Amino acid sequence: RLIGFPYGLCGFQDLYALCRPPVPAGPDFRLPRVPWGALVHGAVENGVASAGGWAVGDFDERPPDLRLFLGDRAEAVSPGDGPVGARRDWRFTFPVAGTDPDALVRIEAVSARGVSKILVAETLRPYLPRL
Repeated sequence: RLIGFPYGLCGFQDLYALCRPPVPAGPDFRLPRVPWGALVHGAVENGVASAGGWAVGDFDERPPDLRLFLGDRAEAVSPGDGPVGARRDWRFTFPVAGTDPDALVRIEAVSARGVSKILVAETLRPYLPRL
């Protein structure tokens, strides 16, 4: 029996498994899909950093939560409200003052099943004026 998992390999590549008979009875084996998403806009203006984009979870779950980390500190969470299977827009803003320009700014999408994917991993340094 051949079992297919669309986008089952890290959310990018289809994955197939060939099972040798006898195949055990029971529910179909299923891999939860990694959330998808992208950064669409990022900027630093007037001392405020902003980032925005979109994210979607698996076809049978609500949109993913988005989490903003500054360095190793969780800074904000945007809950994934919306209908099952829906794509959602997200946006975070935070003041640049007090944030280490070399600290990693990380934005993760986390599915209702707890599967996460990093959508952004960047420092502020390239966006700040050179002194």
